[in-house]
Parts: sequence; C-alpha cells; structure tokens
Amino acid sequence: MKLPESIQVIERGWLSSNNVVLRASTGAIVVDSGYGAHVPQTLALLERVLAGKKLVRLVNTHCHSDFRKARRRSSMTGTSRR
Repeated sequence: MKLPESIQVIERGWLSSNNVVLRASTGAIVVDSGYGAHVPQTLALLERVLAGKKLVRLVNTHCHSDFRKARRRSSMTGTSRR
C-alpha cells in the first residue's frame, strides 16, 4: 500500500516498535517512541526523517515498554506529557 508523502513509517527490528511520522504544516507528530535501550538509534532515525522539521507531538498508542520507554529516557519533544 502506498502511503501519502505526509506519512512515513520507520520500520524497526525486533523488540522495538515501528515509528510513524505524520507531517503537517505546523510540524511533525511521531507515533510510538520505541524501546528505551534504542533511544540513540531512535533519535538518529527521527533526526534524519524530520530533516529539520519541528517535532510538535509524540503519541504512544499503548503502554508496552517497546512503545513508550524512549519517551521517558529522552527529551524527544518539548510538549507536555499526556
């Protein structure tokens, strides 16, 4: 399935969630932050994918460690936790 250019999936290996980046005129939204041990890799991948676009929100779909730990261990976004 071909996705719109405003949606990009970052496929990850085992034990980490895939990340989805949604681009809008106001900035980017990342869905699922990934496993805590993979923070450096996650940040590097997001930096490349965002290409200077501001990250305005991080949304985690559920509370398994492979979907949310990176948010706790990093300063991926300046937005408030919800």
